[in-house]
This record gives sequence, structure tokens and C-alpha cells, in this order.
Amino acid sequence: YPNFSYDEHLKSLSFSRLINCNAGNTSNQYELVCFNLENKNYKKSFLKTDVGEMFHSVQKYMYHKNIFFTYEKIVIEDNNNRIQLPLPVSKLDERIIEPTENQKAIFDKENNIFFISPSSGLIKFNPEDSMFIQFTTQEGLSTNNIFDFKISPDSNSLWLLTQVALHKIKIASLNSKRKLDIKTWTEVDGIELGFKLEFENDSILTLYSDKGYTNFNTKVKGNIIPPQIHFTDLRVYYEEVDWNNVKCDYDSTRTIPQHINFEYNRNHITFDFQGVSQSSKLIYSYKLIGEDKGYHNTPYKSVTYTNLASGKYTFVVKAINKDGVESQEILVDFEIATPFWKTIWFISLLIFVFILGLYTFYKVRVKKLEQRQKELEQTVLERTHEIQEANEELNQQNEEIITQRDQIEEQRDMVVQQKEEIEEIHHEISESINYATRLQGAILPEEKTLDKYLSEHFVLFKPKDKVSGDFYWWSHIENHTVITAADSTGHGVPGAFMSMLGASFLREIVEKEFVTHTGVILRKLRKEIIKALKQTGEVGTQKDGMDMAIISINHETNVVQFSGANNPLYILTNRELTDLSPLEGFENFYEIKPDKMPIAIYEKMDNFTAHEIQLEKGDVLYMFSDGYADQFGGAKGKKFKYKPFKRLLSENRDKPMKEQKELLDKAFESWRGDLEQIDDVVVLGVKI
Repeated sequence: YPNFSYDEHLKSLSFSRLINCNAGNTSNQYELVCFNLENKNYKKSFLKTDVGEMFHSVQKYMYHKNIFFTYEKIVIEDNNNRIQLPLPVSKLDERIIEPTENQKAIFDKENNIFFISPSSGLIKFNPEDSMFIQFTTQEGLSTNNIFDFKISPDSNSLWLLTQVALHKIKIASLNSKRKLDIKTWTEVDGIELGFKLEFENDSILTLYSDKGYTNFNTKVKGNIIPPQIHFTDLRVYYEEVDWNNVKCDYDSTRTIPQHINFEYNRNHITFDFQGVSQSSKLIYSYKLIGEDKGYHNTPYKSVTYTNLASGKYTFVVKAINKDGVESQEILVDFEIATPFWKTIWFISLLIFVFILGLYTFYKVRVKKLEQRQKELEQTVLERTHEIQEANEELNQQNEEIITQRDQIEEQRDMVVQQKEEIEEIHHEISESINYATRLQGAILPEEKTLDKYLSEHFVLFKPKDKVSGDFYWWSHIENHTVITAADSTGHGVPGAFMSMLGASFLREIVEKEFVTHTGVILRKLRKEIIKALKQTGEVGTQKDGMDMAIISINHETNVVQFSGANNPLYILTNRELTDLSPLEGFENFYEIKPDKMPIAIYEKMDNFTAHEIQLEKGDVLYMFSDGYADQFGGAKGKKFKYKPFKRLLSENRDKPMKEQKELLDKAFESWRGDLEQIDDVVVLGVKI
């Protein structure tokens, strides 16, 4: 090797490689060389390869006093003569270091060195006798192209990762006899082959690939390959399902779709599945989330659930082979709809019909009694007139007068009895209205929710009658507190019905659908009101609905989102808000205008605007109906109006919220005086 050189300080290493320069038959082979620094001798070994392959990178290693390197030698055969031609010398100006992972060399406990390189298989070097041994496909390897290899933690086995298989070789069998004790796993066994091996601990070997990684338990005996499982069908009442007629996320590449929505009466469901494993015996572990508390085991390939209640479910199943190795879980989620007679709108409709029936019965009965009373009074007048005429003939008709007197007394008793009946009916109707008042009070939320999540608040709620068309509502969902103040069409019993509809639909939208975006809440509420009241927008049809201001407070960021249906939001702060313009004549008093649309059918049906405002601790927000500003009173019997209302809020802004409520109530009653309250009143204040 005339082109090989070295220096005493291991600062440079020279090597040669030979190439073909003549026409003729060529054959390629690698030559592996061990160079000893002490005696300056080397030992070489020729490694057979396929024709045409190129070994571009020089592999170099150092162990004690030995240096290992390889290069390609191309031999020219021409007329039975072997010709070898050298190339110019190439130098590596770097210090030779001990092997690293990328250099593909490892050591066993006997100080033997193992090498791998493209197309050369596995090479073992014994430093005691400087002997090279090569192991290839002839000794049982799946291929000579080995990607990675590792020695097991107990130092007894060598694990090889190739392009097509994973091998486990007893190190004791890697000797000159070349009779390997080898075990092989391929992708048919369920292993995802890759390009790198790594022992996580004494038993877990991880195979890394472009698709992820696979954990392989090297100490499990028996069938350690996880079984595979997939769905084969989903049936309703044991019949095939036409997915084109079912609301779901349908994908033709899947056996069954996801996010399935069944009608309430299609609640008898069978899940069919199939497991695949080298083991002939599999059991299946399944659970229906939303129904089962834990997993159930079965040897059968189908599971049936009957009479499922309305709600959301997820079916989960996995296969387990006889050695306890589990497959990955597969799942399908579905929902069974709620029957219409259990929906909020239907229950609200029944309550409304009941209240309306009581009210109608009361009106008809009172009208009849009043008519009867008038008739009796007229009869009394007629009889009295007759008595007056009879007085002129008193002596002759004394007995007749006495008889008529008795008749009058009987009629008087009848009138008294009918009066008592009217009072009893009035009492019953009053009790019904009181019951309706309790129903409405039950729908309104408890203040402990606001006590928990807000600094301070107050609610001034003054119905005109016992039941109210104005209402307030709030709820806390996913770190958001949603608060609203609403003014329904009318007051009394009709207004109360609208308020109960509004509160019920808000609970459905916010608490069941988890919607906290104010614009979306108003849009969904408008849709439900139009649907419930069957509003078409035609001329002459009713357009009842409600006006509303609604906010959603994000407690992580103190960002408040507001949307309004004809009702605005007032904000009072101790600083300037750069994104808003303050009201003229007031300090740090801001008004966010609403959309000029009600929660009902309307000529303008745009989406509601959602305003977002960054607030700080101590900022105060007010929502209200028009009942406070529209109240008649004062010395001239005029409306209170909004400007005095704003001034009243601004003057008391720094007072505790409870005291603000008392001042607002006192000002309202003082203004009203002896006049009748004309509308329901709700004012809601919130301090951040």
C-alpha cells in the first residue's frame, strides 16, 4: 500500500482507492484493513459486494492501538490478468477518535468489535487474534444492508435492523463456524420497521421510522405482536344502515362513518368488528362511554345495545391475544336525538297553554257572574218599584207585600251567595297567578354564580304585575360568565311566557351547546324564538319577541364581549378607553350601541355584532330595559328619560353596588310618586 501514510501524533491519515481505467470485465469488492500503531502492521480482509455499488464514505475507527478503515478496490480482469490502478492520495486532516453511533461500530463484553456498512452485512473483529469474520445472507440475514444494530442490556444478544426484518442473534453463536442462533420478525408480524434502534430499558426496544416509533418488548414470551382490529359494520335493529339517509361524517374509505346522529327511536345498535392475530384465539374488551362504567370482555365479534337513552356516546373496543397483548383501541362516536316531548320548547308550550287556559277560564267565568249580578240587580230594582206601587194598596195587598218581601230576601241571599262564589273564583285565579310567579322565579338564575366569579353586582328587578316580561339570566361556562338583561314584548302573563321561552332557550344554547360568543348566542336565540312562535314576517302576523343586551366575560384576559338587540351597554371606568369615545358631558362614561334588530322576525335579519373591550379590575358595566327611563312621574307627570338615568349612574359610580341598587330604587319610586308603574323594570350592574 504505497499510498497509505500516517504521522506519529495521529494528525493525518492517508489512504488510496483504485478505479477502472480500461475496458473489460470488472468486479467490485471492499477491503477492510486494520492498522496497528505500535508495530505499524496491518491485517486485511476482502468483503464481497454486488457489481456496480459504490462505497463513497471512508469508515474509520480506533480501538486501543488499532485503526480500522475501508475503501473500494475495483479489479480489472483483462486476458486473465488482474490490474489494480491507484488514485491520487486523499487526506483526512483530523484527529482519529473512538467510534460513535454514526460510525456504526459497537463493542461487546469480550472486547470484540462489530461493524456494519452498506451491502457488507455484519463484520466481527477479534483484537486478540486480529481475525475478521463476515456474516451475510448466506448465514441467515434477511439482507446485507443493515440500518442499525444494538447489543442487549444483558450483553447476550445482538439486535440488527434491516430494510426488511428485525433480527435477534445470540452473541455466542457469532464465531468462525458461522452457525447463527437467530430469530427474525418482519412487518407481517405487525412490526413497523424503520431506520434506528434504541433500548429504553432492560426490556423495551424502540424502532424509529418516518411514521413514528414502535415499542418492542424483548422479554415477553409467546406472541408479543399486537393484534389488529377494525370495524366491519354497524347495524340498527340488526339491519344494514343506509348512511346516505343518516346525518354523519361519511367517508367511503371507512367501513362506518364518525359523528353519527340517530333519531330517538333508532336506539337498538349492534357493532360488528374483526380482530387479526397470529394467535387463533382472541378476546375483545369493549366499553360504551356514556352507558358503561367499565370495560366488558367477550369472545364474540359483535356487541348489541338496546333501548339507549338520548345523549352522546362513544363505543371503544380493542382485541387481546392469548398472551395478553392488546391492540390499539378503535372507536366510533354517535348521538341519539331527544324526542320532541322532552324538549324545552314543548315543555314551555305546555306551561303557556296551562296559564292561558286558567286566564281564559277566569275571564269567562267573571264575565258570566258579572252579567248575572247585573240581571239580579235589575230584578231587585223592578221588585222595589212594585213594592212602592203596592204601598198605595197596602191594606188590600198586605199579604201580597209580605210574600214579595220574602221573595226579595231570597233573591238577596242568592246575590250574597253569588258574591261569595265570585270571591272564591278570584282567589283561585290569584293562586294560579302566584304559582306562575313562582315558576318564573324558578327559571331566573341564583346570584351565587355571580358572587363566585365577580367582584360586585346588583339586580334591580321591578315587575309591573306579579309576573314580568323583563328578565335577567346568567351562567358560567368554560371560564366565561355570560350575563344578559332582556325586555320581552308586553308584560304580565304574555310577557312572562316570552321571558320563560327566552331563559329556556338561553340555557339550551349556552349550557348545553357551550356557546359563549355573544353574537352567535343572539343569532341562535332569534332563530329559536321565530321557530317557537311560528313567525313568518307576513303582513298582519304577530312579531312578538324581545330586546336584549348580553355580555361574555373571559376571566383569564378580562376581555368582555358585547352584543345588543336594540339595548346598549354602558361602561364606566377610571381611565380612558382608546378604542371608544366617551359620552359628551360625562367623564369616562362609554356607551356601546346595539344592533337595531329585535330577537324576533324583522325586516333586517343580519348577524349581530360582537364588540370586544379590554377591561380592568374596578370597571363597571350596566345593562337595562326601557322600563326605568320610560316611567312617568315628577311634578309634570313626564318620562324620566335616559340622560337623567346616565347622570344618576355616573354620580354613584364609586359607591358599592348594593348601595347603587338602593339609590336607583329610591330615585325610581320618588319619581313615580302616586302614578301607576307603566312597565316592567330591570337594571343589572356588574363590577369587574
